Amino acid sequence: MPSIPMDIDHFPCAVCSNPASKKCSRCKSVRYCSSACQRVDWKDGHKTKCKEISTQTTTTTVFSSCSGSCQWNL
Repeated sequence: MPSIPMDIDHFPCAVCSNPASKKCSRCKSVRYCSSACQRVDWKDGHKTKCKEISTQTTTTTVFSSCSGSCQWNL
């Protein structure tokens, strides 16, 4: 059976499902096809979710990059 080539760079827009080439610049977890779709999603609740996601990602990144050998300058 022949394989179907898939382009991994094409993700659906969170609002309209068209191919999306842009990501949310804060949380980078949501993709959009246009700034108009980004504005719609922002007003529909991504603003709140985005802050939570980016806070969790930042905290996880800081602590997971330490690997137990970090020195804290307090």
